[in-house]
Amino acid sequence: MRLGGKILCIFTVLLIFFAGGGELRALGSRDDAIVGAKALIVEKRYNEALLLLTDFIRREPDLADEAEELIRRILVIRGNYYDIYEELIRVLYTEKNVERALELIARLESLDFNPNPEAVAALARAKDSARFIYNQEQFTAIMQEALVMLNRGDYWAAAARYLSGFGMGRESFEAGNYGDEVEARVESVIQSVRRGTEAFLAGEARQRQAAQALLSSSRGTDGVAFNRALSEYVEVFHSVSSMLKTSLFAASALSGQNDALTGSGHEDLYLGYTERFITGRQNSGAVEGIKGAAERLLRETSRPVVELIKGRAAALWEAGRVFAEKEDWEAALRSFAQSEGLTSEALRIASLWYETLPLEGSWLEADAWRVARAELPLFLSLTTLKTASQTSSRLARIMRPASAAGLVSREDAADLRSFRESLAGTQETLAALDTEWKNFTETTGNNPLSPEDAVSVSAAQGGDIAASGEKFTRLEVAILDRIAAEEIQSREAVLAGVRADYQKSRSLVEGLEQRVEESPGVYASRRAYYPREGLDILQGLSESLAGLEASTREALAAYEREPARLHRDLRLSEKMERARVQLNEIIEARARAASSAATARANLLQAERHKTEGTARLDDAQKAIAASDFTRARASLAAARRSFTSSLALQEDVSFRAGSDERLKSLDADMVEAQNRIVIAEVYSLREKGRSLYVEGDYDDAQEVLERAQKLWLTTHTEEEPEIAYWLSYVQNALLVSSYRSVLVTDPLYNEMNQLLSLARQNYLLAQDFISTGNRRDALVELRRADEKLIQVKKTFPSNQEASVLTLRVAFLRNSGDSGEMFRTMYNASLAKVNPNNRDTTQEAYTEIQDLQQINPNYPGIRGTINEIEILLGYKPRPPDQKALAEARRLYQQAYQIVARNDRAQFPIALEQLNRALRLDPESRQAVELKMRIEIEAGGDSITSVLSSAAEEQFRRAERHVSDGNFLAALAIVENLLRGSENRKYPPLLELKRRIESQL
Repeated sequence: MRLGGKILCIFTVLLIFFAGGGELRALGSRDDAIVGAKALIVEKRYNEALLLLTDFIRREPDLADEAEELIRRILVIRGNYYDIYEELIRVLYTEKNVERALELIARLESLDFNPNPEAVAALARAKDSARFIYNQEQFTAIMQEALVMLNRGDYWAAAARYLSGFGMGRESFEAGNYGDEVEARVESVIQSVRRGTEAFLAGEARQRQAAQALLSSSRGTDGVAFNRALSEYVEVFHSVSSMLKTSLFAASALSGQNDALTGSGHEDLYLGYTERFITGRQNSGAVEGIKGAAERLLRETSRPVVELIKGRAAALWEAGRVFAEKEDWEAALRSFAQSEGLTSEALRIASLWYETLPLEGSWLEADAWRVARAELPLFLSLTTLKTASQTSSRLARIMRPASAAGLVSREDAADLRSFRESLAGTQETLAALDTEWKNFTETTGNNPLSPEDAVSVSAAQGGDIAASGEKFTRLEVAILDRIAAEEIQSREAVLAGVRADYQKSRSLVEGLEQRVEESPGVYASRRAYYPREGLDILQGLSESLAGLEASTREALAAYEREPARLHRDLRLSEKMERARVQLNEIIEARARAASSAATARANLLQAERHKTEGTARLDDAQKAIAASDFTRARASLAAARRSFTSSLALQEDVSFRAGSDERLKSLDADMVEAQNRIVIAEVYSLREKGRSLYVEGDYDDAQEVLERAQKLWLTTHTEEEPEIAYWLSYVQNALLVSSYRSVLVTDPLYNEMNQLLSLARQNYLLAQDFISTGNRRDALVELRRADEKLIQVKKTFPSNQEASVLTLRVAFLRNSGDSGEMFRTMYNASLAKVNPNNRDTTQEAYTEIQDLQQINPNYPGIRGTINEIEILLGYKPRPPDQKALAEARRLYQQAYQIVARNDRAQFPIALEQLNRALRLDPESRQAVELKMRIEIEAGGDSITSVLSSAAEEQFRRAERHVSDGNFLAALAIVENLLRGSENRKYPPLLELKRRIESQL
């Protein structure tokens, strides 16, 4: 309020007092007072208008301009009648002499000869107004001086200046007679502020030092020094917070007491001044009062430090986020922990503000709220950053085990599953953390007072949590993808093994081409079947595939149980599709394996049946050999061979093949040995008989006996017995000559030729009779007739002995007078034809001399001649001489030495030596017996009734080729088989070769 306005107000009040009282309408607001005054002026009720305006000016001195203008208008209307009041004003407001002003007021009171109660009250109020003006000037001076102090940062001087105004207006408070209780309560409140302010003033040096130390240390890097300075600052500035809180509480208490004492719209000056010294003027636009000193000191010492710390904390939090993004978890956790520590320290400073908020009762005064609101954005920023640092630390600890590096180090699916199990609950923990952060954001982060940086931190932290959830989902997908890939790869490896094993088992069941050595140096190709081995593999495959199918189904089922968020990944979908393809392959493989196993079982069962049958046949062969029933034994051995071969054709079994071959060979050898003993003895008996018959000239019987011996020999041997063949050749030669010179009964002309010979013989006999009676003429006729018939026979059979001999007899009878000379001439002529180098002339001479022998058997030398010619022609052996006998003995001795040494490898040589010895000396019993011994012991070229299993299979192939007309292929197999010495002793093979060759 301007000074002129104040003087005008006092003057007007005094004027009213002297002019008489009027009813004063107490109007609360400025508009009510001005409007009411204007209405009274219109009604010319000037005193009431003046009272109304002066009352308003007293209550609202800062808003009195328009009221003063109205007062001037009233004074102009009424005029200036009282110079005394001018002096009063000068003394009161210019000279500041309150006592002189009161004296003048007393003089004015004495001039009222008829005072009324209203005038008395008015003068009392004038006195108050005088005091008010003085106090107001003092109040304004204190407030302005203290504000200057506050603005230059001298908070302690400002607080002391405010404290100096305590007691202003006390006289009005005492004049109010409020009672001891009120006065005591007011004094208690004011004294609490006084004590707090005095403590504040006393701690100035320490407060300055603590504030400076905190600011300095906050700019450095010494954490220990900073913590020490921070603790000192918080401890020291608790008194400042306490003073601020006491000031707010006291101001509220004084305001409430003022309202209670004076009513709404009025106040006690003492309470009003004291309240303003504590909290400042409401309309000044600045933070004032003792409370303002504490508030400014707190803000100006703490805000720079808090902002600096917040900036560092925010930078550390951001750095931690970068580290977390790079999965440098230790660095991230250190950054977050440091950020949290810094924000906690900053909040320790910021919390000093909130210690100022009174907790007593349920009120929060506007000024206290203004203080709280001013610092709330920073507090919310720090709280948000601290909570974000804590949340980031928790997030880092959650995500640290879920690091991608942890995935790289895992080696197999089991390790990956263990890794994923170690992360169990991570997604739920992230979801809970996300919910917790959102709740925090709802209650704090979204506070309308939250600063932009708090909102940004809140959004970024929420984004980090969401990104971590997505990252964890990607990790889960990556884990599942690797598990699925490894399982697929593992299954693929198993399936590759299954395919290989199945192909192997299938080859075993369906047969493998093998090159086998049938005999030393003799190889052949055959298809071998292994259903037992194939079945073993197939059974293992079945178990493996069953487990693989179960594990694959479980993997697919586990995938289906995975959260929907994981199903959206294309990689997993592709892996599962591959797993389904593998499952189908596994199912198909199981079906194929089952089918192959069924075939293998059937073949194996059939092979066992053939084996059992072959074993029974072997037992039967053994019994037959014991009973010397070699025919049955040979048939049983052949049947056993066929059964075993059939079994081996279905199930290759090297051990069984070797064992069965060995047993068959052994039984065959036993049979051959047993039969050989019988056969050899019988053959040599027949040899002696046949030779004797030959010597006796009984060629037909000799041939029959020797052929029977050779046939018997061939029942156990593949080659003819050489000595039997030797003698049989002589017998056959003799028979050949005999057949050559006679007409066989089987000849178609036998009857005709025999009749002609008979008639010719009759003619010869008649001629002989005629000669004996001297009837030569008739004899010649008969001889001529005989010649005619003999000529007919010889035309057809020129060498017929009977015809030739009868022709000679006819010739000798015709020349009976000279028959001796004629015989000698013919004999010599025939003898001259004998030529060792010309078999034909020798054979002719042999025939002629034989015929001549029939004419004269006793002709000297004729028998010896015939014998020599027969030896020459090979019709009989030469009788041994001493040299031959000696050679025969030498050969025998050599053979004997071989046998004595039991040099079985030399037995074939010994046999050859004995055969030569027997040709030289057919009568050598020693040679015969030694030869029999060798043939019994060594078996010689004894036939075999069975082939080896491998040779039997090839033999069957050759037979099939023959049946199909593939003779060349069959011959190739047979010739390959015949390269084996043992196979050459198998008669059916030799017979098959003859059959093939007959077709080529």
